[in-house]
Amino acid sequence: AMEVPCASCCEKPKSNNKGIITIAPPTPTTPLSIPAKRPIKSRKRIVIKLIQLILYKYKELISLHNIIIMKIKTFTFNQFQENTFVISDNTSDCIIIDPGCYLQEEKNELENYIIENKLKPIYLINTHCHIDHILGNNFISKRWGLDLTANKKDLDLLKNSQEIAKMYGFVNFEPSPLPKKFLDEGDIIKFGNSELNILFTPGHAPGHISLYSKKYDFVLSGDVLFKHSIGRTDLPGGDFNVLINSIKNKLFTLDNETIVYCGHGPSTTIGEEKKHNPFLT
Repeated sequence: AMEVPCASCCEKPKSNNKGIITIAPPTPTTPLSIPAKRPIKSRKRIVIKLIQLILYKYKELISLHNIIIMKIKTFTFNQFQENTFVISDNTSDCIIIDPGCYLQEEKNELENYIIENKLKPIYLINTHCHIDHILGNNFISKRWGLDLTANKKDLDLLKNSQEIAKMYGFVNFEPSPLPKKFLDEGDIIKFGNSELNILFTPGHAPGHISLYSKKYDFVLSGDVLFKHSIGRTDLPGGDFNVLINSIKNKLFTLDNETIVYCGHGPSTTIGEEKKHNPFLT
């Protein structure tokens, strides 16, 4: 079973056998059993861990610290099966990351989620500006009146996006707005009661960034790191050595329990990739 860290109101499990709590979701034949003699804090930790394990399976991360809920909603859009993320907490504020919605039904799906959950988008962010991650920039910007934020070194990709879109058959591509604000290492994105730290992680694209929450132990890695794989480096501006350096010196310095939400495919953890990623072991 994959380890998911406890909410930050509790101590994290220690590495020794006595400190680690191992628990599996209950079934009708194996009900959850919490010994009554255990301290209240220990029983709370078991219950919180169970909830997190169940929600992780459905690609949602919940923190129960101070009754703050952070929800990560994943959409998979366009022919490249790109992951678009909407992140919100217990306020109405949310941020939209890498909107790859191209078809009208994809745009409707994202819009309906935001409306049904009564969310208020306040940021439009690109981890990088490859065409599959920016197809919905124009729609999001106009629909909710948002300026684009990205790293300055990906500006050329945005300026050439119309020609690139034609190369990949996106004949109805609506040109992305250019950023009015740029993001770089050390910047902090604040929304609602939450915040995300910006990590500069080039290699797949010259201006690639990742978004990290230390409080909730997750990182959105864009196309830098995938489950048992890494981002391609054969596109203009890509550099294999720079990519490996970004992973080892930025992402692999995070806790092993940190959940990695990838730009394509399933999520993973830092510890899983350290052990089993063939490009990095």
